[in-house]
Parts: sequence; C-alpha cells; structure tokens
Amino acid sequence: MGKLWMILSLFICTSLSATLYDIKDLEVLESNKSYREFLDHALDIRPSDRKKQWTEMVNNMAVGFLKQQIKTKAYTKTNFDYVEDLSRWPTLQKDSYFQHKRRDFGVRYFDNCLGKTCKSDLMSFWYSTKRQDGELAKKLAVMLRQIDPKANLSSFLTVIGHDDYALYHCKKPWIQSEIFSIVTEPLRMEKEDKLKKVLNSLVGKECWKSLRPIVHQALVRGPGLKQDYAFALLKSMGDLSQEWMDFYYTSYFLGSPVPGKKLNASWNTLKELGQNFNRRVKVLNKLKNLDPLPGKLFSLIDNGKKNTLIKYFKKNFPEYINHYSKTCLNYLKGTVSFANGNPTPDCDNLFAGHHVEDRIRVQHSAIKRK
Repeated sequence: MGKLWMILSLFICTSLSATLYDIKDLEVLESNKSYREFLDHALDIRPSDRKKQWTEMVNNMAVGFLKQQIKTKAYTKTNFDYVEDLSRWPTLQKDSYFQHKRRDFGVRYFDNCLGKTCKSDLMSFWYSTKRQDGELAKKLAVMLRQIDPKANLSSFLTVIGHDDYALYHCKKPWIQSEIFSIVTEPLRMEKEDKLKKVLNSLVGKECWKSLRPIVHQALVRGPGLKQDYAFALLKSMGDLSQEWMDFYYTSYFLGSPVPGKKLNASWNTLKELGQNFNRRVKVLNKLKNLDPLPGKLFSLIDNGKKNTLIKYFKKNFPEYINHYSKTCLNYLKGTVSFANGNPTPDCDNLFAGHHVEDRIRVQHSAIKRK
C-alpha cells in the first residue's frame, strides 16, 4: 500500500510539473504574441522569481491582449471577466497603461452589453477603477441610465461635480437634470442639513458656477415652488446676498404664505425693510421686473388672515402697494401696453379691501362702473 502511494505521488508531481511553464516558455509566448496562453501561465512563475523581466513581460502581454480584443471587437462577457481578473493582479494595478486600456475595453463592452449582469458588472467596474474622472463617469452614467432608467447615478455625479473639468461637465442639461432630481427630496422635505450634505457631495465650486445661473433665474421669477427651491439651494451654498434674501422673503409674503419658518422670516424681513428705505428700493426695483406682479396675498380666502397680512405689508412696504395699484389702473385704462396681458391679476381683491389710497380707489371704481 505504501509503495502505491509513493507511485501516485510521483505521478501527480510529475503531471503538475509538466503543466507549469517557466520563464523561457513565457519568453517564447511573448515573442509569438500568444497573449492568452501567456497570461494563463504567467502566475506559474514562483513569486520569488517574478523579477523585473517578468513584470515587464506581464505588463506588455496584458496590454497586447486588450488591444487584440478591442481590434477584433471581442466584447464578450467571458473576455470582460477575464480582463477584470487580470486587473486585480498587483503588477497590473500599478500599470497605468494597462488600466487605461482596461478602461477603454470596459466602456466598449458596456456599450454593447445586453446581458442580465450588465448593471452589476458596470457598477463593479466603476468601483474598482482607481482613477475615476468626469469623462468616464459621464460615459458610464449614460450607459447605466440606458440599462436601468431608475438607477441612482449619485456615485458618478459626485465625481463629475468635483472633476477638474466640472465647469464644462455641469453645463450639460442632462447632468443638471440629474443633480436637481437628486436634491429634490431634501428640498421637498425642507431638510436643510441633508440638503447641504447632498449638495456638498454632488457639487464642487466649479460645477456650481455652471448651475448657479439656472438656480438664480428660478429665484428671480417670483413666488412659487421653484423659487422656494432656488432660495434653499442658494442659501445652502452660502451664495445669497442680503438684497436677494430681502427679495425672496418679500416675494414669499406676497405669494400664498403659510404659517411656519418662512412666514416668520418674511415677517421679520418686512419689519427691517420698514425701517430701511434703501433696502426697500432695491427690492421694489426687482419686483417691478416681474410679470405678473406678485400679489396672491390679496386673494387669500381667509379674509381675517388676508387683511392682517396686507395691513402689515402696507405698513412696512407702502411703495409696492402703490406701484401695484397704479399698474392695475394703467392696465384697465389702456394707457400702457402689457405684452403678457394683465400684470395685476389680483388687483380687484386688493381694492376691495380698501388698502389703497382713496384717490386711486375712486379711479378704480369709476373704471369698473363703465
């Protein structure tokens, strides 16, 4: 029995040694450009014998293999898995040229990927890529969106938004849309801390330079959900001047204000404006550019609430009430042309509450009787 085991052991050892390649075998394979066979046996060399020559040969053959697959368009699942296995070899992890070609092959593979594992393969490929940048993130994000329309692109957008070329990337409408989509939840929930955290994660300084004009334009347009969101974004980014804060809170008060932090802030802002003519003038000039002029406050259903708020507003910002009522008269008289129609849709409700000067109210009544 002992002799039998000795014979079997000798046979096994002989078989194993026969299948192992040495450095000379690898040299022959390299000269013949037998990429796959070389890589299948490159690790036959003992770790202690993997010197400079071996490292250079492995790097050269791995890159050659990738070039061959790209040239022949061999973008198969089998080849993708093989390349990903190679990318985990320590020597190839350090080879920037191999990593560059691996990236090239991977992008082409996913562009043609139709299998069930495409999404998981793409995410694994992304997370295992050491040198992530905006260009790769953009390409993979587009491909992932095609694979799964509901996929979360945060990991890609984070890189895009902080890339050296973020100023350029963040001008892309689809990138802007994706970023705004992600920040919608904390905006809707009015969670300032979460909003700031999400924004800092997604948007770097250069990216914000591209997003800011769009956000600011929403703020300028006047009362509404978009203005509320724009204000929250600008505030979270620390990008609001006193002048624009005054404008927002005044606009909010003139909209359909509801009890809460915003109404309280608007109330306090108006109190400050009532004591500072120069600040009021700056806000008034901005409000005059809106069409229609904000004034849903004048049409609130709750008369008690409406009259209290209008009275407080008139006390602190009489110039706007005066401008609104005069603009209304100009429209009704037809003395001034307004391209978008009635610029003061809540005019009648304002006059009904006796909140305007008597001489103007008399003119309004006279026009309405005609």
